[in-house]
Amino acid sequence: MAHQFTSWVGGGISIIFGLYLLWCGFEYGNRQKLMKETPLSKIDSIKEGLVAIYGKISLIGSPGTLKSPLTKSPCVYYNYEIEKKELKEIVTQDYTDKTWKWKLADKDEEHIVFLIEDDTGKVMVNIKNAEIDNDYHDLVGMIRNEQIQASLANQVPIRIKDKPLDDKFLRLFRSHAKAKIKEWSFFEFYIPEQANLFILGVATKNENMTKEDNLEESNYSIEEVTYVSSKCTRKQVISSFMFWTIVNYLFGGPFFIAGLLLILFSFDLL
Repeated sequence: MAHQFTSWVGGGISIIFGLYLLWCGFEYGNRQKLMKETPLSKIDSIKEGLVAIYGKISLIGSPGTLKSPLTKSPCVYYNYEIEKKELKEIVTQDYTDKTWKWKLADKDEEHIVFLIEDDTGKVMVNIKNAEIDNDYHDLVGMIRNEQIQASLANQVPIRIKDKPLDDKFLRLFRSHAKAKIKEWSFFEFYIPEQANLFILGVATKNENMTKEDNLEESNYSIEEVTYVSSKCTRKQVISSFMFWTIVNYLFGGPFFIAGLLLILFSFDLL
């Protein structure tokens, strides 16, 4: 009976994971199809509706930029995550199990509205709620907790990539002063202010602006951005979606079939 139960659980997990991969493959396939059906437009030829453009970021106003909180990199979008390696204790009558587990301690994101320009003009872009496929992210540092707490006690700046951390991070560390933490990891993801971007989104007309108001800026804006990528060309974006469509289908199908077979075998149906 225990063996049969294990087969049910294993088979069920395999089926669920397989279905998840197949769903991901289906979603990537839909995105690939959408990209193929949306030709790349020059900014001066944008019309209302779904558009795809490629160009360089141009800032609005002065200074008109953000700085990523960990590496202090000038950017138009960032998100970061801080994880803590914390001791987890499971105590029963028979034993005590102690393991170190990575947990999310803090995260945040922010963006600004910016312009994208090509050789024909500029258009305003708002990437709020967009899916962002970006190459500019990394594990930017790992620091042992004892080192952090010693620095706080001695009022020594805590640095990531030679950049001092802001007060809000110091408050986070102080709030964990008595916790059983071994180490902290810092991840950051950002779009540099001078990046070239591929943008897929819905263009709408700015009723209060005409070409005469700004000879460089389009009288359209892209407020509902679906997808943002720092990949060099539309072809690379489509190839990336095709790759992940194939990978998810290749792995999702076998996982689903294996789980189904495992359950059928446990019921002696095969």
